[in-house]
Amino acid sequence: MKWKWVLKRNKEKFFLGFDIGTEAVKALIFCAYKDKVSLENKITILGTGIKYFDKGSIFDNRDFRQEVMKDTISKAFEEAKQNLSFSLGRKDLKKRALNQKKWKVLVGLPADILKARVVHVSFLRDTDKKISKKERRDICHSVIKSAKEKIGEQFAREFGILPDDLHWNSLKILGTKIDGYIVSNLDGYRGKKMQFKILATFLPKYYMNNMEKIIEPSGFKVLKLVHLAQTLPIVCKRKKNTGLFLDVGGEITQIIEMKAGQLKRIDEFKGGGRAFTRSLSDTLGLDKRTVRIMNENYSKGLLSKSVIKRIKEIFSWERKIWYNDLKAKLKIMSSKGTFPSIFFLFGGTSACPEIQGVLEETGVDDWRNLPIYNPPKVGFLNPEDLENIKDETKVFNKLQTVPSLLICYGIFN
Repeated sequence: MKWKWVLKRNKEKFFLGFDIGTEAVKALIFCAYKDKVSLENKITILGTGIKYFDKGSIFDNRDFRQEVMKDTISKAFEEAKQNLSFSLGRKDLKKRALNQKKWKVLVGLPADILKARVVHVSFLRDTDKKISKKERRDICHSVIKSAKEKIGEQFAREFGILPDDLHWNSLKILGTKIDGYIVSNLDGYRGKKMQFKILATFLPKYYMNNMEKIIEPSGFKVLKLVHLAQTLPIVCKRKKNTGLFLDVGGEITQIIEMKAGQLKRIDEFKGGGRAFTRSLSDTLGLDKRTVRIMNENYSKGLLSKSVIKRIKEIFSWERKIWYNDLKAKLKIMSSKGTFPSIFFLFGGTSACPEIQGVLEETGVDDWRNLPIYNPPKVGFLNPEDLENIKDETKVFNKLQTVPSLLICYGIFN
């Protein structure tokens, strides 16, 4: 799925984003254009819809239920279209949006399905002559092939997924060094020892095949599968952010390390909001919808003191499990260097007081086996931190909505 989209000055192009999680589908109708004054790419969110899967996680097994997925996607899209009437001031935009025949779609998937990794590949030339364009193409082809082999071997060991069973969604060279010096382009340079940093996004082929079967027959054209590791650097680049960004989702917590706005490491572990929701539902005997509302009110501090105290007691065990799983994953990642001591939280469960609290309340001793020399400081990646996005719907004002908004940035890279 190689493509390049060029935005024209003040000429809006319409897109559709599907943030497909383990329990729900969020649909976003948005337009993008190049501002005629600043020449910056801009996004305007025009409509949004969310629909939950009827029963549990849709990704519980390899052959996830295609008809359920298709129906949920369709309902989320229809809800987003209905919401256009409440969010649009310009009738011409509304009319154009409703008259779209073939929607161009960007898709986000759970982090344990669509994965991303940063790998480093070395290359040794046998000459010191200037690098020609042809040689540059040959070198890039070779290092991309090496990156695939490196990742494929790792996942075969860890998960039993054979390299031939992986679909390579994107591979991008993020940085290049020649004899230790950073260069932006290989053309015309001399040198023998090269190091490349490559971002790869990939998923099992059977999921890719199923997604195409579900989405494209419904009248949509999949432009791109988008991983947050592809779009978060767009947000961090200007501010040169350094920190560990934790996308705390329903079932998976994703760790993305940034240093001075540059992508460093990516990993994930199983653990998130669904465990908290399940414990609350099982203990109090409440249905999922009631638990979701209670969780949201708990995060906002809208419940009585006695109820808050009871929920904290119920959540205490899940909080401990999540924290230990985070430290275990960081310990594995620590073989590649030290970590920054600031955590930026975002995603579906990031507003839960247990997540912020367990990071802020722990002391130095809790991190003594990891290369984090100070207790973490906790910050948040909020919707208002995302530049060049205007929300006409007034819905995207929560931490939970950030991953959906980041998917929209996929049209820029």
